Amino acid sequence: MRAEKLKVEEKVVRSAEKDRNCDIGAFIERKSSGRSNTARDTKRLKKRS
Repeated sequence: MRAEKLKVEEKVVRSAEKDRNCDIGAFIERKSSGRSNTARDTKRLKKRS
């Protein structure tokens, strides 16, 4: 499954797996919406979840 993802998405999934507080599904949603995953977006996502 992961092998089919783009390199950028794989990197996001790996960063989400490092921190279990993050929701992997939310990361993928953000990537599919076309928004770049910056450090600021990651902090905002952690606060939301």
